Amino acid sequence: MEELLGAACIEVKPKTARFHHKGLSSRLCQVSSNEMEIIAMFGWFKKEASPQSEPGHPLIHQFLRPMAISSALSEAISDYAEAVQAGIVTSPAYQRKGDSVVGIWNDTRLEALRHLWGFGASDARLLADHRQQRKLLDIFFKKKLQYVFPHQPSGDPVHDTLQALFQVYMYLDEAGSAVGDKETNGLSRQRVEKTVFSDFEQKTKILWDEWIAFEQVDQGAGDLSSMPGTLIEILYEDVTKKAKTIALSAQFGPDYRDGMNMIVKYIQDHIKGEGLSEESINKKLEQVRSTMKMTLEADDPDHLFKRVGELTE
Repeated sequence: MEELLGAACIEVKPKTARFHHKGLSSRLCQVSSNEMEIIAMFGWFKKEASPQSEPGHPLIHQFLRPMAISSALSEAISDYAEAVQAGIVTSPAYQRKGDSVVGIWNDTRLEALRHLWGFGASDARLLADHRQQRKLLDIFFKKKLQYVFPHQPSGDPVHDTLQALFQVYMYLDEAGSAVGDKETNGLSRQRVEKTVFSDFEQKTKILWDEWIAFEQVDQGAGDLSSMPGTLIEILYEDVTKKAKTIALSAQFGPDYRDGMNMIVKYIQDHIKGEGLSEESINKKLEQVRSTMKMTLEADDPDHLFKRVGELTE
């Protein structure tokens, strides 16, 4: 039963050898940003904030979170690259057989976001730095460096970072097309006159407007709680969402909801042949249905793993 449930959604008993047993959520809680960088950013933050702001203001955590995302991703992607090289796990994740939705989802996210590193002078920390957001957004929408082809490193951090960002979505399109994912493959998106990049671009336009409005507020006269977010937060959320549908499509097919229902029916037929009582059968089926439901509702693979782990204890 556990093997069927694991193949359907998650690894019920995590493999101790699996490299990413430490999820990104855990890394975000434990990551330590560079002390001098925090001091410099906090100095900028105090200038932008109202005079009433205190160091313990809750927004300080929101302010530092983007850098934590960048650092956690860098660490997780480095671990993943080492695991692939050592043969512990295979890449690309969407081609794996016998893995779980959580494994494919988590690793597809890492495979996409790894393009932020190693492309010329690209620096993912720029996407996380509040001080750089207005500059990056102006260039993103006015010069559109992300669309300049062919993509070649120029040695300029902003140019290379924006082109690396676009390559994240080129990878998602490649993975989505390979598994027929309706949310990310180019053919399906064309039917609704969108690309895999459209959702990110739309949210980024809203962020640009927010930064323009924020910087137009007179010094000290604005509401601190209205401080805009960062590109890396939008990117992380969007890639996580798209990696999920790729994982679901890889595991259950393009019409993954129908595929999941077929798995439930298969498990139901399987356990009925085990001679169990009606009560035991219903209990096991409810566990399967609950797992499927949580899979569809989850917004992060780390959160899903924890919830299903509690369910199966």
